[in-house]
Amino acid sequence: MADRLVSFEQDGAIGIVTLRRPEKFNALDIP
Repeated sequence: MADRLVSFEQDGAIGIVTLRRPEKFNALDIP
C-alpha cells in the first residue's frame, strides 16, 4: 500500500481525491 500512496502524492490533486474518496477515483479512472 505504501507504493500506491507514493504514486498518489506525485499526482497531486488526484492523490488527495483518491485518499479522501476512493470510490470517486474509480469513476475518474474509467474516463
